[in-house]
Amino acid sequence: MKDTVIVFVGIGVLILLPLIFFGVRSIAKSGKEKDYRRLLLRLLGTVLACAVAVVLLFNIYSFTLGYQLPLVAEGFLKKEGYAQLKEQGWDMDKFLVYFSENIYENDDGTKTIYVQFQGEEDSNYSFMNMKMVGNRWQVLSHNIITGDYDDYPEISKRFYLIDGKLPK
Repeated sequence: MKDTVIVFVGIGVLILLPLIFFGVRSIAKSGKEKDYRRLLLRLLGTVLACAVAVVLLFNIYSFTLGYQLPLVAEGFLKKEGYAQLKEQGWDMDKFLVYFSENIYENDDGTKTIYVQFQGEEDSNYSFMNMKMVGNRWQVLSHNIITGDYDDYPEISKRFYLIDGKLPK
């Protein structure tokens, strides 16, 4: 989610800078012409255009957080998943958290993403089943994989880091 924030802040800067530049230039022009009515209109137009751009960008950001499955899974882990694991005695400060590179489609229309919790000595795995409800993903279940990992060939594939501090 940090990368998403960085991308949207960059997009916001690229949208707002030209609007502000054009607004300041037109306001300065009205100030030189001593046309205070147009100065006020251009100032109001600039503020309104920037406000519309910010609201639109925020709405697109909110939509993206609900529509992209890995972002929904990461948000779920941070809000509920880590608390669930702490209740079971896991110290989440000692794990690096990875998501499976692939998202697996199930027969019932749900999708599954695997999570790897890599500690200093061992790795633990879980998976989340998710379903699209409207335009947003909803986490149906978060299950910890216990026992034999041979039943889950998906965990032998590539994972990418999403959370945690790399060991020094």
